[in-house]
Amino acid sequence: MNTTTPDPNLTTAIAASDQTSAAAAPRIKLSSHGFSIDHPDPELGEQLMANALGATDREAMEGILRQLVRASVSGDSPDEVNLSFMISRFHTARVKRRNTRCG
Repeated sequence: MNTTTPDPNLTTAIAASDQTSAAAAPRIKLSSHGFSIDHPDPELGEQLMANALGATDREAMEGILRQLVRASVSGDSPDEVNLSFMISRFHTARVKRRNTRCG
């Protein structure tokens, strides 16, 4: 069976074709000390992530992210690709709900 590792740059290129989606959910960087939002402006990165997750405050956003990091574990450690996928699905479901209510 031939398996390939997803290319994180390909995901970024696909997301970047829709400017709203590209700005909506910054990436998460995992480290041995936990995680951080990967954005050049830390405050804006937190706001964008909170919006993508539907969190109303920082504590809620961090709680959701901690749960998603735990759920992303593959083998013995969290997996950035799994985590990015879950955040993307979380955001997509939130947008669909919002569009359903508006339309």
